[in-house]
Amino acid sequence: MFTKKQVRDHLRSPKVIRGIVFKPASGSRNMPKFLQLKGRRIHHTDMLEAGDSYRALFLWKDGNIFEKRKFSAWLFLSEGDDLTPIARMDYHPSHKGFHVHLNCEDARDLTNRALPGSKDLAVGRTRRWDPKVEIDRINLVDQALGCFCISMPSSEGGLF
Repeated sequence: MFTKKQVRDHLRSPKVIRGIVFKPASGSRNMPKFLQLKGRRIHHTDMLEAGDSYRALFLWKDGNIFEKRKFSAWLFLSEGDDLTPIARMDYHPSHKGFHVHLNCEDARDLTNRALPGSKDLAVGRTRRWDPKVEIDRINLVDQALGCFCISMPSSEGGLF
């Protein structure tokens, strides 16, 4: 849907969000159905306005063992009630480390859809962070904020 240049421009465009609070998944939170944010192991933020037409969403999934846990951050372009994913950053402790799925050079219209079969780029391996541990989750969020060029002002200078 987007060209490489358009995706790059979207990612580089400065964005700002205020406050990140993870809550257990609930069917009553009016989240897009295509994100499949149901289940007792999923914790996610609300859809966060990031300026202009950008929206961001962060989630982590618990697992009965460390390798089954996951962290994801989404960047969307919003038009009315429609969301078009620009990128999704994933971290899986079991494989790949950080990688980013991009909505580029794909003829399919992915409006209100996840990024099935999208290009993914390895961002690199890092130390093994555990999305269930708060300080590690803060570090994961910080990585995503940097990847999506999102700043988060705080009167106390911290992330949260």
